[in-house]
Amino acid sequence: MKKTNLILTVALISLMIVLAGCETPKRPVAPIKPDITQLPTEDSKTFCSIDDDCICSGKDKDGSCFLGNKDYYETNVDKEKQCPDFCGGIAGNLEVKCVENNCKQMVKKENVINDQTDKNGCAKDSDCEVGGCSGTICEKKGSRTITTCEYRPEYSCYKLTECSCVESKCSWIEKQEFVRCLNEKSKENKDNEAVW
Repeated sequence: MKKTNLILTVALISLMIVLAGCETPKRPVAPIKPDITQLPTEDSKTFCSIDDDCICSGKDKDGSCFLGNKDYYETNVDKEKQCPDFCGGIAGNLEVKCVENNCKQMVKKENVINDQTDKNGCAKDSDCEVGGCSGTICEKKGSRTITTCEYRPEYSCYKLTECSCVESKCSWIEKQEFVRCLNEKSKENKDNEAVW
């Protein structure tokens, strides 16, 4: 009798395991891609009314460098982790602005006096060149800026963009694949480690 009970118990447990594994698989739901042409709503993390609504600092929940509104920043962003060179640009030529109710990085407009430009000024793309030990500086040809010789994974992203003359200043062109690469590499390099 004990042997029969044991066999029945084992058979019942085996049947339950088999039936549990036979659940009809659910078809994966494809995520809905956001319509990037749509203006942000007041609930979105990039919504703004004025420049002071925007901030660029820290890392978002998904590990990407954060650029967006201050309300979202206060409750959702890790302020301890930073993204070197993301917010201000390697050459310090970027600033955060509210454009069409959306926080964006823009190339800083420099004051031009008597048609003279600053040390990074240019008239055409050929006036600019890539510099710095790690190839992350976009500068006026012949400037020869000296930088520390370190390498961060995100520096490989600079191969995806161009050093060009933008609004009379040598600047990196902000291409989508460049920004995407910076975000991905900064997620991978959560400790912000550099190789010297």
